[in-house]
Amino acid sequence: MKNIYKWFHRLIFLLLTFTIPFVTHAQVKNPDIGFYFANGDCSPAVVQFVNKSSMSYDTTKIQFKWYLDNSSDPFFIGYMPESKIFQKGFYHLRVETDSAGFMKGSSYQTFEVKGAPTGFMPGNKTQFCPGEEITFQMNEPVNFIEWDFGDNDPFAKNRNQSYAPHVYQNAGIYYVRVKFESQCGYDSLKQEIVISPTAKPTVDAFAKGDWNVCLNDEVSFMTNGKYKTYNWNFGDGTSSALPYPAHAYSTVKQYAVVLTATNICGQSGTDTVKLNIVNNQQAWANFNWWFERNSCPNSPVHFDSHSNGIYKWEFGDGGTSNLRSPVNNFTDTGRYTVKLTVTNGCGSSATKSETVFVSYDPNVMAPPADFNMHSEFDYNQDSKDGMHMDTVKVCPGTRIFFENYSWDDFTNKYAWNFGDGSTSGLKNAEHVYTTPGVYNVTFKVSNNCGNSNVMSKPIKVDPGLKPMSFLRSVPQNICPGEQVYFFDNENDPERSRNKYSIFFGDGSQLLNLTKNTDTTMQTLATHVYSDAGTYNYKFKVTNICGNSDSISGVINVQNNAAKVPFYYVDNSTTSHQEGMEDWSKKRYFSDNKVVIPVKWDNWPGTDSIISAFFWWGKFDPVNPDGNGEPAGKVSIKVKNIINNGTDTIVAFVPYDPVASDSFGLAVAWFCNHYQMQGQKAFTVPMNAMGAPVKAIKINPGTTTNLQTLVLLPTLSPAPAPHHPSEAGRANY
Repeated sequence: MKNIYKWFHRLIFLLLTFTIPFVTHAQVKNPDIGFYFANGDCSPAVVQFVNKSSMSYDTTKIQFKWYLDNSSDPFFIGYMPESKIFQKGFYHLRVETDSAGFMKGSSYQTFEVKGAPTGFMPGNKTQFCPGEEITFQMNEPVNFIEWDFGDNDPFAKNRNQSYAPHVYQNAGIYYVRVKFESQCGYDSLKQEIVISPTAKPTVDAFAKGDWNVCLNDEVSFMTNGKYKTYNWNFGDGTSSALPYPAHAYSTVKQYAVVLTATNICGQSGTDTVKLNIVNNQQAWANFNWWFERNSCPNSPVHFDSHSNGIYKWEFGDGGTSNLRSPVNNFTDTGRYTVKLTVTNGCGSSATKSETVFVSYDPNVMAPPADFNMHSEFDYNQDSKDGMHMDTVKVCPGTRIFFENYSWDDFTNKYAWNFGDGSTSGLKNAEHVYTTPGVYNVTFKVSNNCGNSNVMSKPIKVDPGLKPMSFLRSVPQNICPGEQVYFFDNENDPERSRNKYSIFFGDGSQLLNLTKNTDTTMQTLATHVYSDAGTYNYKFKVTNICGNSDSISGVINVQNNAAKVPFYYVDNSTTSHQEGMEDWSKKRYFSDNKVVIPVKWDNWPGTDSIISAFFWWGKFDPVNPDGNGEPAGKVSIKVKNIINNGTDTIVAFVPYDPVASDSFGLAVAWFCNHYQMQGQKAFTVPMNAMGAPVKAIKINPGTTTNLQTLVLLPTLSPAPAPHHPSEAGRANY
């Protein structure tokens, strides 16, 4: 009996020993953890972790282990870690509790660190053919975008599009830059594109959905890029030449689908997709969805099913679709239950529902309300030249065009108020003011999130406005029987609505011309003076305000065999170069040879060059940046200047009275092709009074000898008449 009693007491002791920690474990709760961003949620983000477990239960004997993602090794063991820095990405936080190996618990949190996009498509150093269309696109959504395709194409389109097609015509290496505003601010990226006639395409082929596909279910095939030809071999004896075909299989079997794509260079690439056709596959209705721009109303929402079969979408707003990848616009805020039912070719069906929340987001910035405006006569003020007119002065009855420069977003709404009671809701508008006065034009752009920006600019409608014109007549020295051309170098008469009258001085006249009478030379008038003599002409222009301006001049008609004839050449062999031309060699017998001696004391360089730059009309050294681009250039290597001597530049200035009958020049020096800056970097001709000579008369077929050009220590800064390859600064 005693042995039984001892055994019973020992059993009670063991039960109590093991029951106490078990009961304690039953009372333990999961850790109460959290986090917050100490400096915002953009990379690099400082994440501060929080543990509030001690507020709920005794944690003195509990060990906390902190894990990130799927790691089996904790990054911290203890009650609460210090803050950590995280880069862009999604992170899964897991905290486990343990007390003497008996009590366990766990909690989970997920957080995202945002960041700017790190790349764009196509990838860095991808090769393409000349003339092949390339679609540039950001890998992630951005609010604002501006592309620089690296080929200096002033007419390039799609600069502000997220998907930006572009074509390079010439072989070479191009550096594509993109500036953008993401949810973490402004940033930029640069990648290299190789354009080569031997570029071989890197082909990637895809099949949407699982590799197990039911009989008779259509499979959608896709590829990256655009190619000249496509050849999809489906492996069952059929093929397709479409870029994105769909195909269904009637036999249970594994298939290798081969795509051969050929670019416009004639080079080909291949890729293979493998499929397994079955007759016993369970349907599944999982799908992805995402807002195209934001969560606000009228932002397109994209849906994409993961599986093959027949689809029935119900969007919760009354809309439906049978497409695999439909797009739906929710026109109002709210909570929408989107339901997808998929029935596959094996006879199986499945249903999946997701909730879409549509709400206004005050953080989605509206585009800036920037715009340009110009009258119908300012046809050279093309929007592509980047010139923004802040004030426009026009006559009553003039059409004015308003060009929207805000971000191109299809969800934007536009509101123009022209200040005279008239409005417009178009993206780009036009308007006519009939009453004189000053009007404030207000442009408002609103996004689909209800946020907006406004800009205003004034317009003055002035009935006293004088004509904007540049009336010319060339040549003014002719032989009997030769022609003189009269034209307005500022306007196209057929667009300006001006009226022109010409009194030729020989008793003949043309009144109220509104278009060119010489369609070959595109001049208002071409007049022949038959007899020798001096003729005083008057050339008058009147605008739609009824105001006039005029010029008067003299036409000298002489029987002079030595007179240089006037030529105007414009045919398929004529060279129309953009930018500066080389004027170091004589091209026409009417060229004006200009001899320019140059002397620079205390020359600082050794292996350097000097360049003479020429402008049509004049060059103003006091305002060097206001002279525009030079028309011609001559460069020579320094020889005598190094030893305080004189070097001579010889230029041949073309006689082009249509452009101007005078020219201006400046001489600058370069070191190793780098333009020098500052007051000792350039010089211009001077007159006897020591003042700069801004304009020099062109004398066709003769030689003009200029006085020696020296330093101009009182003029600064230096002009910038440089070729792109010569930009920069040399250090001495």
